[in-house]
Amino acid sequence: MRLRVTAPGLATTVQDRGRLGYEHLGVMVNGALDTRAAAWANRQAGNRDGAAVLEMTLLAPTLEVLGDGANDAPRAAALAGADLSCTFNGQPWLPGEVHLLHPGDRIGGGSARRGVRAYLAVTGGVDVPMVMGSRATDLLAGIGGLEGRALRVGDSLALAAPAAEPADAEYARFEVPSTLLEREVVRALTGHRAEGAASSGLRRLVETWYRVDHRSDRVGLRLRGPRVPAAVRGDEISEGMAIGAVEITSSGEPLLLLRSRGSIGGYPTLAVVISADLPALAQRKPGDRLRLRLVEEREALEAWRAQRSVTLRSPRWAVWHGVLAPGTRVERGDAIAELEVMGEHRTLRTPIGGRLVRMLAENGADVHEAAPVCEILADE
Repeated sequence: MRLRVTAPGLATTVQDRGRLGYEHLGVMVNGALDTRAAAWANRQAGNRDGAAVLEMTLLAPTLEVLGDGANDAPRAAALAGADLSCTFNGQPWLPGEVHLLHPGDRIGGGSARRGVRAYLAVTGGVDVPMVMGSRATDLLAGIGGLEGRALRVGDSLALAAPAAEPADAEYARFEVPSTLLEREVVRALTGHRAEGAASSGLRRLVETWYRVDHRSDRVGLRLRGPRVPAAVRGDEISEGMAIGAVEITSSGEPLLLLRSRGSIGGYPTLAVVISADLPALAQRKPGDRLRLRLVEEREALEAWRAQRSVTLRSPRWAVWHGVLAPGTRVERGDAIAELEVMGEHRTLRTPIGGRLVRMLAENGADVHEAAPVCEILADE
């Protein structure tokens, strides 16, 4: 099965978790900007979180599902993230919904109603060549994805073979969480350049409402508003730059770095947006308001853990028999419990990988359909 592009949309690219471990060589991470939405699309489609997806920006593409005669069995396809007015065979397709793809089906693209970036995941993932351990598109370097570029009319994308499923698998259910599409205030930690002469700049930075500038891209969000006084200029040296770093340029404009940013830079970093709020930056479009709020490291860590925490629910009425202890590491497809249904035992498996945090149902307890049964700290 393949996806043929009949209209490319705006800056539609293949992305995954990114190209990790090569920044010391000047190779950028890239990958999905809204990592949370991409992971949830993959989970709904039955993939691991890092499978390759299509990242669609502001205007979604139009795709036709083609058979290739080899493996044309129906595949689940899921959307997550922004609402780009997508359709499936002419009917509205909202984020969080799953459809089964067959040859001849048509996925229609539209313009953004909420948010900026949406993610389309299909069982098995998009099959493009691996470059340095990743399928992510790096538009600046021209590597990864489909020839290192955005999709064009006539492109054809192969789909990888679905992962093998355990025999007689029955998976716990989970819910797609609320999105961060309209978050106007993002949390940040104080940057290491915010002391002394730069402290007044930090105060200006966090006391001001800004607007996202039209020059923003995957490298970073440029903010329009009052200029920010930074530290003494002219003596800065290049240093490592984190994703989420809030640099103050020579013109006094704040620049919030995203996943396509360079690994080093010399502008003063007055703050760093916390990991849990990075997906919100991916959903800010030109003209949107944005403001920073300083937090302590403890709040940043708690927010990161809460964002990754997933509650699994029973797929049916049954008697619950847990087989794993809290703290156990699980991979997708691992058995987490036995369900006793009318005297028959069924193995319940986890649809995601991570660490089992706690059981929410006691052994031998009657659980109803959709009852919360355990909590997993999911992989990113």
